Amino acid sequence: HKEKLFYGENQVAIYLQIPVTADKNLDQEIETWFNRLLAANCGIDPEAVILLDNEPKRRMFMESRHSMPANALEVIQQHGTYTIMTDTVVPPENFAEFLNYAHKLIESEGIDYLSFGHFGDCHLHFTLLPDQKRLQKATEIYDLFITKTVALDGVYSGEHGTGKRKRKDFLVLYDQAAIDQLKACKAAVDPYFLINRGNVFTI
Repeated sequence: HKEKLFYGENQVAIYLQIPVTADKNLDQEIETWFNRLLAANCGIDPEAVILLDNEPKRRMFMESRHSMPANALEVIQQHGTYTIMTDTVVPPENFAEFLNYAHKLIESEGIDYLSFGHFGDCHLHFTLLPDQKRLQKATEIYDLFITKTVALDGVYSGEHGTGKRKRKDFLVLYDQAAIDQLKACKAAVDPYFLINRGNVFTI
């Protein structure tokens, strides 16, 4: 991605898929969406828009996109720590507030990070890349993200589930009564709690 996209003057990219049915004109639809982007007044450079209308361009974009997590893995291996990634979603009306909060909080601690995901769904993965000195602070920032997300009527996990790592996040959003309900449901089909033991709640 450093060679093609998401770097230097083009650190932010939006991948926009335009639904076009047979009864619509492709060129007109492209122009309509292009004008919508410019009207948003969010700093989009018209000259930097790339139309992925052939296989080499699509491959270039996807390779650049997929190289970001790979590059993050290299960075974290050099630090000798691990990535801390969010999966939060907030309602559209609260997305701008959450983004401002998230960026300012991470940057105030000087932690390297990147964010990617599903912008149209208000669902970005903030991926923190802390060194040894900032690892504890990065963990605290993650917890603050969860608290802020819930305060903004969002959820802690948009697509990757709860599992074991997000058990405490579940309790920030819900409560012990919800845990008890889940236990009762699970007991009905898995009375010995043998399947996925430790996911969502402990026995």
